Formats: sequence, structure tokens, C-alpha cells
Amino acid sequence: MAESFVERMRRQAMAAPKSAVVHEEEQAGVTTRTCPDCGAPRSQSDGIADCRYCGHVFVSALASDYARREEGTR
Repeated sequence: MAESFVERMRRQAMAAPKSAVVHEEEQAGVTTRTCPDCGAPRSQSDGIADCRYCGHVFVSALASDYARREEGTR
């Protein structure tokens, strides 16, 4: 009886040399910071401009640059 396609593929896979590729597992992580005014946690996905709970402006230079650009376009 002839060897089936699946049996032939299985035999070839078992006879093939092992791969030299090494897999290294990495741990996922999230960096959180707290608001200096209300203490609420702030993740990077919330943005860098202001606190979404109390409105504290984290980066005033960015906020003032944005405001100046908006005034110049009017």
C-alpha cells in the first residue's frame, strides 16, 4: 500500500533537522504615574497633557504652545 500524503509529510517533518531559532519570552508591562494634585493613576494611554480626573496640567509647555498655535490660526 502506498504511503499517504499526510504520512509522508509527517515522516519528512520528523526527519528534518531541528531549527536553530530560540524563542525568548518577555514580560508585558505598563508604566503608571500618579497625578500630583489628586493622586489618581495616569497611564501613558490617557495622554500626557492633563489629568482626566481633576484636570491638572502635566505639561504646561505643551498646553501653552498649543494655545499659541490656536490663537495664531484665528
